[in-house]
Amino acid sequence: MCIRDRAIVMAASIVLIYNSFAMSLSERVRYLGMLASIGATKRQKRNSVYFEVFLQTVAGLILGIVVGIIGISITLNLVRR
Repeated sequence: MCIRDRAIVMAASIVLIYNSFAMSLSERVRYLGMLASIGATKRQKRNSVYFEVFLQTVAGLILGIVVGIIGISITLNLVRR
């Protein structure tokens, strides 16, 4: 893979990640605006964000451990051959 191809892949990856974060931020602002429009307090909105972060952390932790164990077992099986 030449340098030009790597640069194209890096640029595309950066644009894709930036776009994902921008869309996520837009959704978050819209969601918090909706909560504010129905009368949610600042504390309720903050707790909503904390709860979502907690759920994502737990899911990521479990998924990371499972994928890590599977990856290690595949690697060890390939090395033993």
